[in-house]
Amino acid sequence: MNSFERLEITEASRPYGGLAMATMMAGRPTLDLAAHGYVEEEYVLSGTVDGAPYRVPVLVRKPRDAAKFSGLVVVEPMHAAGVIPTWNSFQHLIMGDGHAWATVGAQRMAFEQWQGFNPERYAGLALPTIGERSWPAAPLRFSLRTPQDDISRAIMTQFGAVLKGGHDDGPFAGWPVRHLMMSGNSQTSLFTLSYIRNANPGARLADGSPIWDGFLPVAAPTYGDISGNGSAVINVYGDGDIDLFAHMGGKLSLREDSDAPGDRYRTYEVPGASHAATRGYSDIRTLMPGDPNVAKLVAGPGQALSQYPTAQIFAAVFRALVDWIVDGVAPPRAGHLERDGNSLVRDAAGNPLGGLRSPYLDMPRYRYITAGGSQQGLNLPTLDRFGVQVTLPTDELRKAWPTRTDYLRVFDAGIDEMVRNRFLLPADAQIMKAEEAADPPY
Repeated sequence: MNSFERLEITEASRPYGGLAMATMMAGRPTLDLAAHGYVEEEYVLSGTVDGAPYRVPVLVRKPRDAAKFSGLVVVEPMHAAGVIPTWNSFQHLIMGDGHAWATVGAQRMAFEQWQGFNPERYAGLALPTIGERSWPAAPLRFSLRTPQDDISRAIMTQFGAVLKGGHDDGPFAGWPVRHLMMSGNSQTSLFTLSYIRNANPGARLADGSPIWDGFLPVAAPTYGDISGNGSAVINVYGDGDIDLFAHMGGKLSLREDSDAPGDRYRTYEVPGASHAATRGYSDIRTLMPGDPNVAKLVAGPGQALSQYPTAQIFAAVFRALVDWIVDGVAPPRAGHLERDGNSLVRDAAGNPLGGLRSPYLDMPRYRYITAGGSQQGLNLPTLDRFGVQVTLPTDELRKAWPTRTDYLRVFDAGIDEMVRNRFLLPADAQIMKAEEAADPPY
């Protein structure tokens, strides 16, 4: 049996990963919970895995008023680096649409950091330990298939079953939890992909239905065959993620999209997207204060921190998965990036061809250098996680669209098409068109 114990949050004793540790990663500033009618709570989930007891922490953000709850909970395992990227990426949609969110300290490295953050507050935590940590590992294990990972996945399954099946205590006691989504970004995306492959086939309620209605692994490509086994799956990542994880030893495998009832699946490959979204920021030190590596990210002439709308495209994908889960509305399809063997095919500007397109690539003002690895020979100021944009000459743009009016008309039409195809949300599209009109290329 699983049970919950609530931990009191005070000014003197705050939760790990809570508002006091909020960041501006994922291209979105941190939003105020109270202003959106949300509260933050922390619990300890207790249970057993193969007879071994555990007590792991759970951080929750949910509407203050249960009547405003949509019925959907977005769940992510706490990142091995102690960040909560799914919340950072989609908080405006989670709160705007009345969803709830929870992160679980089920991974050993994340659990140890959570426990060490405040040993007094977390004195009663316990996690069965088998062998070494699964992260980090050298070489990187994309399968995340170790006995320790099996424990982590079992805890996530139990957590989902308790939420979906209803319970008398805990964060959603008496709330109608109708839909569950598991998401992750980067390292937790790898965990989510491993969960889909290794645990989801057996993650079932008493009536045989899936515990998880959908999965959204973000910013890490699929490694190995994958099927939702009754759950909807969207895997979205950028070409920077392909470069990043390939240099960590991963071997990408692609599969076709599917609308089959038992195998609902989409892959979105986003050219121009680096691993970390930085649109809206000009100085990486704003996002990574105190990191000694930021000195390497000082842009040179004609270079700037990437302003590609990665976070905005990923937000539309999040909404598309919610629509698939809740209303059965299948999301759009997009082509894969063009490849020549193991290399991406690029246009004259140096940007990848194919994939989920945007006017930023089809009317290129910039070359987007999305990751280190194979591109480090260009001597550009980038680390593996971050990208830069390099200003291109306007000659080719002027040939195709001779006047500023021509250019903006076609740019706006391309943005509008992305909205029609549900690859951008209308509010983000309006901002993009206004920004381009205020600063056209010529």
